[in-house]
Amino acid sequence: MSDERVALLDLDPQPGGIPALLDPANFRQISPTALSSFLDERLADLLENHLVYSYGPLTIIRVESGTEEAPQPEEVLRLIEELSLAFDHMYVDCPAPMTPAAQQALGAATLILFTVIPDMQALITA
Repeated sequence: MSDERVALLDLDPQPGGIPALLDPANFRQISPTALSSFLDERLADLLENHLVYSYGPLTIIRVESGTEEAPQPEEVLRLIEELSLAFDHMYVDCPAPMTPAAQQALGAATLILFTVIPDMQALITA
C-alpha cells in the first residue's frame, strides 16, 4: 500500500455520487481538522464549510454548489492550489455546465479528462 495522499475535489456533488460507489465499511465523514497532520491551518479553514470524507488514502472534499456556502471561483482556485501542495495527487470532478468555478478548475489543471455521453442529443448540444 502506498503512502501517497490523494484528494478528490468534487465540484459536482450529486445524491449518492462517489460515496455510494465506495465500500461503506472503509468510508467515513471526517472533520477537516482531522487532516491537520498534513494540512496547514489556513487550508483546514478553507475546508470548514465543505463535507470531507476519508476512504483509506483517498480524501474526498464535496464542494456544495447552488447554496449560500458555495465558493466563489477565486475560492475554488485557492482550494485547488492549496490542496495540490498538501496531496500527492489531486482530481477535480467538475459539473457538466461550464460554471466559473469549473473554468477555474480547468485553468489550474495539468491534465484534463473529458467524459462524454455518446448519444445524438449530447452531440447536438455540444
